Amino acid sequence: MRECDEAAVRHSYADLGGVGLHYVEAGDTVNWVRRALANSVRERTEVRIEVDAVIDAYPEHFIEKALAISAAAEHKRASLIDATAEVRRADREAQGAWSTVRTSRIRRRLDPSPEVHLSDLGSASSELAKSKGQAYPGGSREAWERFRAAGKGERVSNAEALRAIGGEAA
Repeated sequence: MRECDEAAVRHSYADLGGVGLHYVEAGDTVNWVRRALANSVRERTEVRIEVDAVIDAYPEHFIEKALAISAAAEHKRASLIDATAEVRRADREAQGAWSTVRTSRIRRRLDPSPEVHLSDLGSASSELAKSKGQAYPGGSREAWERFRAAGKGERVSNAEALRAIGGEAA
């Protein structure tokens, strides 16, 4: 049973059919849970604000972490493209070997063995190749570096942007 710091929670004991049942009044429990949830939401919000402040204070750390993760993802993608090509070559080789067996069975007037069907890994390889760079903002590390080099800083409000281009702010 949950412990509560509220003195208002009352415990009762009832004997139902010879079986002892210890319970907390439902209304008090509901109120306690509501207060606990409100406190939990408030605490999570405070922690989230603190975490965000740390992230905002040390952006370079988190940029380097993201770059490392993106580089690892791109390395895995390249390895997967190579592995897919190897699997396709091995499948074609296996298909050729089984085709020889199948053709021999046909020449000997035996039931032909089932054919070896190749999966469409070609489209998977193509999709993987097209996805190169997706682990980076802008589609490549170079695009990210160009963005950073452009020195894009703080964004202006809509009203400031309108004033800058000669429009009227509402």
